Amino acid sequence: MQLDPVTFLFALSIFGAVMAALAFAFARTVGPQNTGLERWGLCMGIVALIFLLYSQRPVLPAWASDTLPNLLVFPLPVIAAQAYSRLFSVRIGQRLPIVTAVIGALAYLGAMLADLRPLALAIVSLYCALMLGRVVVVIMREADWRHDRSSWMSIFTLGSAAAAFALRSLSVLRAAPTSANGYTDANSLNFMLMAVCLSVIGASLGFFLMANERLRRELVEQARRDGLTGLLSRNGFMQCTAHTPPVAGRASHAVVMVDLDHFKRINDTHGHAAGDAVLREVAKRLLGATRERDLVARYGGEEFCLLLHDCDPEQAASLSRRLISAISESPIALPSGDRLTVTASAGVASALACPSAPTAGTNWLERTLDIADRALYAAKAAGRNRVETAAGLS
Repeated sequence: MQLDPVTFLFALSIFGAVMAALAFAFARTVGPQNTGLERWGLCMGIVALIFLLYSQRPVLPAWASDTLPNLLVFPLPVIAAQAYSRLFSVRIGQRLPIVTAVIGALAYLGAMLADLRPLALAIVSLYCALMLGRVVVVIMREADWRHDRSSWMSIFTLGSAAAAFALRSLSVLRAAPTSANGYTDANSLNFMLMAVCLSVIGASLGFFLMANERLRRELVEQARRDGLTGLLSRNGFMQCTAHTPPVAGRASHAVVMVDLDHFKRINDTHGHAAGDAVLREVAKRLLGATRERDLVARYGGEEFCLLLHDCDPEQAASLSRRLISAISESPIALPSGDRLTVTASAGVASALACPSAPTAGTNWLERTLDIADRALYAAKAAGRNRVETAAGLS
């Protein structure tokens, strides 16, 4: 079946415009999250303009319907790479793609001025193949494509389009003379139109699905986090530990409950803004004093909870003393400009695993949390600004 090039290219321009409008609308809906949707919308807008100009070859001069749209192809992969860079929140080098685009555009113009049209088309096709292949590599490197099926669509369609452009760059050098309407042979043109159509559709849908997946994960993560301190919330802490076994290697886990001393007095004397500043700074100091594999959560109010992985009772007690020291070692700056020294008390308990205990679940954690909480109350009763362990309970 032979496709009418004018109709098909015009349809592609309409589709590109629709994808651009959807991308900008999606970007406006999600708000300040930088998902690269605006860059993708710009990319699709240029695609729409390119195909619109291509479709007008029978009526527009050659420079407007051929040379200009081919030149507009060169910045497309650069903008697409920027969109994926923002989608994955990674830094992708831009210097090489920009330099490659400039060199490619100059080579294309040189071939056109020398009346070497097949060579010019080969340059455009080869450039598209190389840059689309680079985008595929970025997606495979940054996306969780083994588990995230939304990235498969982009990888497949962009990879297929890269292969199609590579074949096109080879075949166009021995192409038949250009037909009267400004298009090359029908079979080759139909093949490229279908390849480009599928790549635009698949890449756009894949990008939207990956952006949606990123936003979903961000919302899940936000729901697990405390809005003031950025630490895990109580629910987030319980979710993260739901399948944690009570024993790791030769040592069990330990739970530390930390409570700021006389926090109500801080709020009453200095105001709630000062109390918030204290909580944020204490959270920062707790994170700085723990190991990367440990979990730190704001358990409620001025109370914090930590899960220390692979930590025997002696190590847990020593680390807890460092936590208390980190909180009180230097005054905390308040919004008023005053500086306030804050102290805290802590209770420590190790997971009590036995041969019959389950390998995972929350029963052991709830039991250990209860013991650590009792140790915390013992530390409060003993004068505050100290650490009490489960071994010290009567």
